[in-house]
Amino acid sequence: MLTSPDHEPPWRKVGNASAVLAALACGFGDQSRTACAQESSISRGLDTENPKEWSLLIRSCWADIDVCLGRIQTTCISSSQTRTATSGIEGKGLYETLSISGDTVTPSVRYHTTDETQDIGIDVINGNNVTMTQASKDPQILPVSFRQHPLGKIQVHIGQGDALQKYSAKSIWHLLLREPEICRQHLIPLLDMLIASHHLMEDADQIEKGLLQKTGQPHISRAEMTQLVSQMGNGKSEVRQHATAQLDAMGIQALPFLESMEMFTLAPEQSSRVRDTTHRMKEKYTKNGDTASKKDSVDRALLWLFEDPEIWSIFLQRADPEQQAIALRELRAMFPGKTEQELMRKYGKR
Repeated sequence: MLTSPDHEPPWRKVGNASAVLAALACGFGDQSRTACAQESSISRGLDTENPKEWSLLIRSCWADIDVCLGRIQTTCISSSQTRTATSGIEGKGLYETLSISGDTVTPSVRYHTTDETQDIGIDVINGNNVTMTQASKDPQILPVSFRQHPLGKIQVHIGQGDALQKYSAKSIWHLLLREPEICRQHLIPLLDMLIASHHLMEDADQIEKGLLQKTGQPHISRAEMTQLVSQMGNGKSEVRQHATAQLDAMGIQALPFLESMEMFTLAPEQSSRVRDTTHRMKEKYTKNGDTASKKDSVDRALLWLFEDPEIWSIFLQRADPEQQAIALRELRAMFPGKTEQELMRKYGKR
């Protein structure tokens, strides 16, 4: 809520004038900010008097960051102007700094917080190049590092030395489904400082239930998509254009197939069209439209995850025999020419 001078929130009691501007930006944003993401601290219901519950990054309303097609993405920046805010609580050693820099195509966001026990840094560079680190003086709190490169898998490291644990996944959803307890304990607290929704784990649970409920439904034909990719290399322009339009029309359900293509096996025309089609599909959901339409909903995530063999590999590798059988059945439906042994060799091992 907006506060009067007699009841100033703690994050405004320490810091420079930019912190005050952060509050003003939240409560009295201009029209472009309102259109960008109508989620001020009022509509979000943020408790601005408890900085440990809501980070300065979220309270400021300077940037909307969420999960889009399974990847962390800046969905909106209120202004490309370079600026900085600081916040803190006297006597408790809690300090926060937030900066937006306009020196990249998508303005970059840098957030840092420190208190008596730990030090956390979060950088979102150029919209989707993400680094999060946590270090602590408390031996009970393990160091955590998270890295999302725009073109690679997400990498998460927990602990250090001989006790270092390494995890990787193609998306946040793959990671949450594969390692739910690890993520709940070590990763979600960092993501909650970055993403205002605070319900990624609940969404992952709903996605899992939805996937299991969809079992037995027909999958998009990989044989048909393979044929369309072949036609992208046809000598006739109209054939190439028709094949491209057909794949475009399949939408994000075709993404797992297109992303799995081995480009070195394709002719230059084919690989160029596959890349362009994949790019257009992703741009539709991560760059175009309003802020709300960019964020993953459970229903949208189900569309493309249902068609991803790596998702069914997660279920196949679990100890639950029923889920193993379901996963194997879905993989056989996706790859009718493969034997059970072939599928187990490819998808049944970590």
